[in-house]
Amino acid sequence: MIIKFGYILTFLLLASYSSRLLAQPDDSNELVFGQSAAFTGPSASLGTELWIGAEAYFRKMNSQGGVHGRKIRVISLDDQYEGEITMRNTLQLIQNDHVFGLFGYVGTPTLIKALPVIQKFGTEDSLFLFSNFTGAEPQRQKPFQPYVFNVRASYNEELEALVEHLFSLGKR
Repeated sequence: MIIKFGYILTFLLLASYSSRLLAQPDDSNELVFGQSAAFTGPSASLGTELWIGAEAYFRKMNSQGGVHGRKIRVISLDDQYEGEITMRNTLQLIQNDHVFGLFGYVGTPTLIKALPVIQKFGTEDSLFLFSNFTGAEPQRQKPFQPYVFNVRASYNEELEALVEHLFSLGKR
């Protein structure tokens, strides 16, 4: 089920950006994504586990030929769950590493620092962030919403589903 969801997610995401994908240099045999996440510090387990699961899926995709014949590669930088480091990492990934997109950021305080950078360098059909691990609202609203592809429900949606479930069990 998770793998099928992953295929659907990847297809939808890349279909949305297919013109940009096809505009990449023909000699490029990779799609390079950038990730800033906590691999050390208080939230290291979140960043590490998110990466382990995603890397397994990307490895599976690459073993099947990648995306349009291009292998997926992720440049992962440790932000220690510190927003200022996340902001610097995001700038490095965009300006120095020239990533196709951003992936797997972990946490609200870090993402809030990255969003203005993503907005500054992005347009609605270029730079994007997908599969970030937070249910917070800022990336779901303007002016940042066009640059973020959420795969996790918002905190509000999670709470609503929880209350509805408890209510269906007769809890009051």
